[in-house]
Parts: sequence; C-alpha cells; structure tokens
Amino acid sequence: MPEITIKLDRERKLQMDANVLADAEGAIGEPILPRIGLGKLGIREIRALLWAGLRREDNDLTLEAAGEMISRDSLPKISKALNKALDDFFAPKN
Repeated sequence: MPEITIKLDRERKLQMDANVLADAEGAIGEPILPRIGLGKLGIREIRALLWAGLRREDNDLTLEAAGEMISRDSLPKISKALNKALDDFFAPKN
C-alpha cells in the first residue's frame, strides 16, 4: 500500500486501504464513500480519514489528536495528501 508523507506535528506517513475507510466510517457513524464520490468531505470526514490513515504508523493516535493537527494553514496540505491517497487507492490497477 502506497504511503504519502505529510509534515504535520512531525513527518508522518498517511496510508489508505479498506481498513482505513472502514475505521473512518466507524468514527463518523455513516458511510463515507458517497461523500468521497461527490467530492464533498466535511471537516468531520477529513478528520476521520486523517486519523484512520495515520494510525497505521501511530496506533496510539486519537481522533482528537488528529483534529488538533488540522488548522487553517495545514488543511490545504492535508486535503491534498488525502486526495492523493484516495486517488491511489481507487485507481485501477493493471
């Protein structure tokens, strides 16, 4: 599974797989794929995806700690990293 490196509180590795998506859905309590498909992720979904994607590297990371990494300044790079990770996950494999 590809990793996306992102500098937040420190350099971190973001990963995306079905388990990450399932964990994010568990955190928000509803399906996330329809929102991803529409390109309409709210802050709750972004936080959940960030948390779940970073937990592969840092299993002790809490949802609240992931939320604290999101700021006006970090949101664009987080969104870019999540979009790249999602694109890599959903891209057809040859």
